[in-house]
Amino acid sequence: MHVNATPTRSTPEAAGTVPMLDTAATTLGLDPADLEARLAGGATLGEIAHDEGVAGSELVDALLVDIETLLDDEVADGTLSQDEADARVDEIADHVDALVADGATEDAAPPVGRPGGR
Repeated sequence: MHVNATPTRSTPEAAGTVPMLDTAATTLGLDPADLEARLAGGATLGEIAHDEGVAGSELVDALLVDIETLLDDEVADGTLSQDEADARVDEIADHVDALVADGATEDAAPPVGRPGGR
């Protein structure tokens, strides 16, 4: 989860990253800065969820709502077709599950608003 910049629709790597951090923090009952510090210290979202007494599935669901909202915006502005958005949700859902369970993976999902991650 990249958190190095305030996201704008013009920065590809930032598509949804800070809103997702805020959603994760809210779901976990943490301040976003505290969550960011724990992640920077090497904890995974799954470990933090466990420590905070939050089910990993609850965190995944909350993050997927954010992703779906971002993709709905992309469909509304014509950047993606509904079929592309639906496929992207399916693809990203597996990555979010892995991210929460295991931490970041090398094969992380492409940025939300960028077809094919390019």
